[in-house]
Amino acid sequence: KLDAFCEQEYQDNYRQIAQCLYSETFFNFAFSFTGLQIEWLAKKHKEFILLISTMTNRKQIEVLGGAYNNPLLPTLLSVDRVGQIEAMTTLIRQQFGKKPKGMQLPSNAWDSSLVSNFKNCVMDFVFVDRNLIPAEKDDFLPYIVQDSGKNLCILAEHQNLQPDVSISPYEYLAKLKKLVERKCKDVLKPVICCSISPGQLCELISSGWLLELKNAMLQPSNIPFFWDLPTKYVKSVQHFQRVYIPSGIYLPDMKKPCNLYDYLLRQPNVYMLYSKMMYLSLLLSQSRCDKASKQAVRELLWQGQDARAFSDKDFFEEKNEHNFNAFHCFIEAEKILRKNTDFFESVTSFDYDSDGCREYICQFGNFNLYIQARGGSVFEFDVLKNAYNYAANSLGHTGLFLDYLGDKNFTDKTDVFTRQIYKEISFNSKCREIKLQASGKIGNLQQPVLLKKNYYVNAHGVQVQYIIKNDSESDLIKTFSVESNMFVQMNETEGLRVEIISGDKKELQIVNLISFQDPICDVSLVRFFDGEVTFVFELNENANIKFFTVSGRLTLVLSWDIEVLPQREIEKTVSLSVIPKNARQKNKKK
Repeated sequence: KLDAFCEQEYQDNYRQIAQCLYSETFFNFAFSFTGLQIEWLAKKHKEFILLISTMTNRKQIEVLGGAYNNPLLPTLLSVDRVGQIEAMTTLIRQQFGKKPKGMQLPSNAWDSSLVSNFKNCVMDFVFVDRNLIPAEKDDFLPYIVQDSGKNLCILAEHQNLQPDVSISPYEYLAKLKKLVERKCKDVLKPVICCSISPGQLCELISSGWLLELKNAMLQPSNIPFFWDLPTKYVKSVQHFQRVYIPSGIYLPDMKKPCNLYDYLLRQPNVYMLYSKMMYLSLLLSQSRCDKASKQAVRELLWQGQDARAFSDKDFFEEKNEHNFNAFHCFIEAEKILRKNTDFFESVTSFDYDSDGCREYICQFGNFNLYIQARGGSVFEFDVLKNAYNYAANSLGHTGLFLDYLGDKNFTDKTDVFTRQIYKEISFNSKCREIKLQASGKIGNLQQPVLLKKNYYVNAHGVQVQYIIKNDSESDLIKTFSVESNMFVQMNETEGLRVEIISGDKKELQIVNLISFQDPICDVSLVRFFDGEVTFVFELNENANIKFFTVSGRLTLVLSWDIEVLPQREIEKTVSLSVIPKNARQKNKKK
């Protein structure tokens, strides 16, 4: 998909841009690429690289620096920030022959701590969207920011002043002149910067608007504008405006900037990925493995830091493929760390995602299982064989083992338990037991119910024991349901083949979920395959099950009709086993 997307972008836009600018030496532009774009262009269209290099040498074009995988820089550790910027600088110098002196701020994500990182990477200036800069500051002046005694020039991008083919170049220049005279009349060298996409630039070229702008600027008039490259301008200017820019992010779909961490919290899956990234970064910083292994881990870590993986907007499909690819990179990196360190299976407890509550981190040879207090659910389920997080879910509540008490049709999905912070009753790391409980009032009668939820984890999977106690004075007649959301690599035409054992005779049923939507009664076991791994849900008491499938997300709902007398309790148990392919083959031989 990526290769086809880049090729289409090149043929539609970059090719025409290079041809136009090469023949029209009047125009000066600063280009910004990602590391992957430059690598792809160098591999597929070396002629484009040569044209840009030629225009760079004749000081018509400037290639800006950046961070290799276009990450949200403020979310990274300093070593990764500097590493990604230096990797991008090296690539630009190798392909275009000149080292960049300034850079585009990746994804318009800013924090003042970046100043030291930029200066350590020998950057003289950075382009920042004007919306991130306090409104009371004057427009059309270069700004200067400082942190820890280091100064950095900021060039503000005025996206509201982008060229527009709907108005003539003469009207456009007159508009700019009027704005500059009103905002900073006495300044010697005011500057207007704006970035435009390759598609927008092609429209300006093909419509003749750009050539008309050239003619307007060359004609004697009272509009003394001239084109310049950012490095040349920064070297010549002497009037800077001091400014402090608060931490924030501003993307095209936003009405106004927001705090970066508020942005990460907008979708549960995005913040889970951020937590995984920070955890892996800390593991790497503490690792004593060899230099080659560390470099391999760091490269995978950088690949997963692509800002698109942290976006709540979808890129190719209804689910964010970049988010899944980032989890894949992080899990592969974790596998390398395990091979090169003294890894041992464990169940530990600490605040993994910095929410003030402890999470339970269960790490085994075949999988990772992360349990959170909110909802007492599994929010991350990494299967190392496939390097895939099966609990990833960008819609509402996340993960496996979500608990509901409602009606028989599973339409009354109250959040009584799923939104609660479950209380820890006991935690035994040695025995690998986690015992939680929550209480709430259910239904129109507001019957008090106590739900105990006990996790027993081992190298083959997890067993979840539920104890439901009726604390009311009347019978509790409800349907108890356990919902598990898993993203599986479902074939769009073949669907997902699921094996089900039901009834007292343990009859085997095989269903295809692409066409199957009906509930199945009296089920004791559910088994399905995903690549190299088999998943098995096994129940101590037969249950009714229902499947929902949306964009690769498989939702499995196990339901029991319950009737609990006052001050009595009942127990249900669900076991989930993870069986890699090699283990399946050994079992067959036996």
